[in-house]
Amino acid sequence: MLFAGIICLFPQRSYAQAHRVTRVGFSLNGITYLGDLSEPGLGLRRVSAGGELSLEAWKPSAVGVSFHGGFGQFTEQWDNPDNQPGTRFVQTPYLHGDFRVHARAGVNSTIQPSLSVGAGLLSFTPKGVDGFPLEEGEYNTIIPQFPMSAGLRWEINQTVGFEFSYTWRFTPTDFLDNIGAEGSRSGFDALHAANLGLTIDLGNGLPGPVQVDETEPLTQKSGEDLSESADSPEEVSSDELRYDRAAALRSIEDDVFLYYESKAGETIEALAQRFHVPPDILCEVNILSCDQALKKGTYLKIPHVSKS
Repeated sequence: MLFAGIICLFPQRSYAQAHRVTRVGFSLNGITYLGDLSEPGLGLRRVSAGGELSLEAWKPSAVGVSFHGGFGQFTEQWDNPDNQPGTRFVQTPYLHGDFRVHARAGVNSTIQPSLSVGAGLLSFTPKGVDGFPLEEGEYNTIIPQFPMSAGLRWEINQTVGFEFSYTWRFTPTDFLDNIGAEGSRSGFDALHAANLGLTIDLGNGLPGPVQVDETEPLTQKSGEDLSESADSPEEVSSDELRYDRAAALRSIEDDVFLYYESKAGETIEALAQRFHVPPDILCEVNILSCDQALKKGTYLKIPHVSKS
């Protein structure tokens, strides 16, 4: 209900927007771990809650960089009466922060799978059943950590999306649970998390956002000139039909683009006329063949040509 209410606050229709936006993400995490207190055959069975915030200077490309920071904890109990130390219980709260490089497929699609790897720091404090920090042993409680994740993002519209991901966090320590040589598992401890999040794109004003009139989709039949179409709701002026190749090339050089979601029936030629960008440049920028039909919902990268 909360997510549905948030979504209703944002426009559902498509529009051309600034090239770069700040993508803010909020997620709830289910956290568990594998370590010395994980019961044989029953690892990952205890799940605790956490949260995470992410920030990304986003643009629709296959590779990007983001920052993630969050909190969480895991709890575990190992009951093995045949081997000392017997019954042990620990709860470990932690904070983490990291930078990640991610690869995203289908940046123009509603469903976008992604993979990411990163590096950062993790601060943890093992506690006993009484809730007080444990003081056994000597080890660093601020350590490097290396997250790897896989996920899917579902775009509700150009502003809001849901994201589900799984993160495995490698930690070069055996003391997340305050136990090193003892327990049921040897080697470094690792954290695991399932993440369910909401992402919101905030524009930064380059050079818009620019609102596009969507009262009538642009259509064009083979051999038909939009400027002379009897069915057109209004005449298209010669100024609107003029392409500005020099301005389009400057926009590409300055990395200033609009982003537009195509509607049913629209063509490359029609959009080129609307945005004053030569069709061959529009096709080259979007890696399209100019004779192929546009699919509804395709996100196009359009050099920004300002017309007074």
